[in-house]
Amino acid sequence: MFMAMVYFFLYLGISSIELDPVSLKRIFNCFAWVGIIYSGYLIMQHFGMDQFYKITAEESHDHLSRNPQDGGFISQPVFAAALISLTIPFIFKYNKWLTVIAIIAVLL
Repeated sequence: MFMAMVYFFLYLGISSIELDPVSLKRIFNCFAWVGIIYSGYLIMQHFGMDQFYKITAEESHDHLSRNPQDGGFISQPVFAAALISLTIPFIFKYNKWLTVIAIIAVLL
């Protein structure tokens, strides 16, 4: 019950903030840049340019995903694709051409 009250009061606090159009544009641009950077990172991982999360022959990996290396920072391709898919509308509003990078990252 305590957590429900905490979330309720957080909701009340956040919903009472009045945002002007400039602040909304900055927030949406931040969402777009997160999607663009993460899409670029996923594409780099797909082509084997990531040195930190690269799966080597000595390590074992599960066969639950078709490309286990393409998981981004969270090491799960399904969640990474969902995160990129949620940012595609913000990327489209920011720059229509950069949306292609996000779509390619989701399809990989």
